[in-house]
Amino acid sequence: MLTVVRRPIGILAGLCLTLALVPSALAGSPVDPSTLNPVPPGYYRCGADGANTICRGSFDASLVNADGGPLCGDQHLYETTTSTVLAVRFYDANRNLVRRTGRAEDRGFFSLSPTGAPPTIAVYAHWNWSIEYAVPGDLDSGLQTTHGLINHTGGSSSPGFAVQLHASGRVLPDGTFYGLNHDFGTPGANEAICAVLLG
Repeated sequence: MLTVVRRPIGILAGLCLTLALVPSALAGSPVDPSTLNPVPPGYYRCGADGANTICRGSFDASLVNADGGPLCGDQHLYETTTSTVLAVRFYDANRNLVRRTGRAEDRGFFSLSPTGAPPTIAVYAHWNWSIEYAVPGDLDSGLQTTHGLINHTGGSSSPGFAVQLHASGRVLPDGTFYGLNHDFGTPGANEAICAVLLG
């Protein structure tokens, strides 16, 4: 299990994904991942970049009727999505991690049914992130910046429902958001979704 590096503003954050791992190719002389601090997950392939090391990895992931918690009164919101993630790790000459970057794309739908039954609302997101480590090799010292289309929810099996939620822009390490933010939890957003899903 892996928690994808993702910093959406709303309910999409922090879900654990079941992975189908797909290693990616890497140019340069191979580097033994066990010599790196911290050791990267097994889906990375690592190679020399001068005195430094770069590791690249990719994977596909899925959520099927994942419980996002209560949204419409005591009714829970369930997410079914597929994700594609590309990630890169940068290690310095001492083989300590100094930077991570990645990009991801999600497609799927939300439902109030634990089986994913209609009515449903389509969701789409694609975003990039970077994490800089103030202390090389120390994961706790990472500062993450995220930018892109964080959440676009709209298009429903219910007639007449158009785009309702949209969040795109940049999220700084301190949580400051720059851009358009009409995501879950913003004024009127949850009510609009519930009005459709509850019929």
